[in-house]
Amino acid sequence: MNLNQAHILVVDDVEDLREMFAQFLTGKGCRVSTARDGKEGLEKTLELMPDLVLLDLWLPEMSGWEVLHRLKSEARTQHIPVLVLTGYTMAPPRECDGFLTKPLDLEELGEEIIHKLNASSQYPLRRPI
Repeated sequence: MNLNQAHILVVDDVEDLREMFAQFLTGKGCRVSTARDGKEGLEKTLELMPDLVLLDLWLPEMSGWEVLHRLKSEARTQHIPVLVLTGYTMAPPRECDGFLTKPLDLEELGEEIIHKLNASSQYPLRRPI
């Protein structure tokens, strides 16, 4: 399934995970950008205005919590869905639009992305990626 070229920003400090998510999403028709720390993730979100952000919480330079708070506090980025991916079992941050615990199933990730993009009504998709 093609995701209509949805632009997704993957923010994770683990290179192997960034590459795995990017490869999976590119194979499903997405345009993918990546960031290796929170500061770069925030900068790229502001610059690129992606359709969705996949965000790890435990990041160098600036925590994922801080990135999430800043994105949801700013009028021009608060509409961008942020799907938090973390290796820690915890309550989801209240500002996030979705929450998955690592390790995660890529098909589950695809379904959650479809759900979030549908909720933002930019990409009316009906099947999992």
